[in-house]
Amino acid sequence: MRRCRREDAFYGLGEKAGRLNKQGREFTMWNLDVLSPPESAEFTARYPTGDPRADRTSAEMDPYYVNIPLLYHCDYPAGAVAGSFVDNGFRGSYDFTDGEQFVISFEGGQYTEYIFAGPEIPDILATYTWLTGRMPLGGGVRGGGVRGRGGSRQPSAPCSRSTSSRGSLGARSDTLSDGSCQSPLGGSQGSVGR
Repeated sequence: MRRCRREDAFYGLGEKAGRLNKQGREFTMWNLDVLSPPESAEFTARYPTGDPRADRTSAEMDPYYVNIPLLYHCDYPAGAVAGSFVDNGFRGSYDFTDGEQFVISFEGGQYTEYIFAGPEIPDILATYTWLTGRMPLGGGVRGGGVRGRGGSRQPSAPCSRSTSSRGSLGARSDTLSDGSCQSPLGGSQGSVGR
């Protein structure tokens, strides 16, 4: 249980339908094909007829296809943002219905939570993707077709280090002259820009 203000805003949690701010709602973290009546029956049966959450085609239906336990908590009135990522594959829930507190729980497994300091959402996202990994950037269009995953880059300049910094987790990250990021463990991590 964690304290919050009724005016605080909560964002994230993956592919969730409904309004962007999650305040006042509860969410189940469990990937589900909502268009499959047998799979969604367990979740729609909880609610009385007429409740939009009982309709698997409603924007209020939950859970949805992709659940990512990455939460952004925007503090009122300062507007500072903190983040939380729970590394757990079991069914979980986030409950923001109280207004004065919110609850994060998972049904099993080891509870490992990473807390990210903002002060803004891009800062949290950069640290989260440093932790979980970044997709390699695609190349764009060449010769009328879109290049597939990976592949080679257009050589423009040698890939030399231009800056080096320490992230909020204390790990070194090197920005290369081509705009990609070299992780401390080696390998390109994609673009760094904000």
